[in-house]
Amino acid sequence: MASHRFVMTELDTSGVDEISNVMALPTDDEVPGYQVRDSAHCEESIDLINGVTNESLSFGLLQTAGWGTPSVEEGRLADAVYVVLTDEQRHRRFAKAVILSRPDVSAYFHKPGLDRSGFSLNADVGVLKGRYALGVAVADGDRLEICARPETTVNISPP
Repeated sequence: MASHRFVMTELDTSGVDEISNVMALPTDDEVPGYQVRDSAHCEESIDLINGVTNESLSFGLLQTAGWGTPSVEEGRLADAVYVVLTDEQRHRRFAKAVILSRPDVSAYFHKPGLDRSGFSLNADVGVLKGRYALGVAVADGDRLEICARPETTVNISPP
């Protein structure tokens, strides 16, 4: 999978005031309505974590933003985007993100269909504690594909 880096001109999350709850599910790979699987095909980028671009510390609220798509080459948008938190025992938790406009992604890849590939998430993580790998999953029909990527981590402490 290719690594893509580009400079965002603007990421407007001011209209996003929704707070998602992290879904703690009974088994690792179940999200209602989807067949969950790891994928080497989807592409994504986590651009911000609590306002910074690298490893972050969270106290009760996780804020993240970026973009994700099942296929940059095909210019195909995800039906939905989830942020995935994976603990050290490899248990996954999912939180549904809000879709945002990202014209910079379309411009970078020269794919006009990717304008709505952005996402933003404000999630209540107050019940979690410890170090988590942060990832992205994209919904494509009845499949929820967890994108393969270098690990980004977040340390969560109680509020």
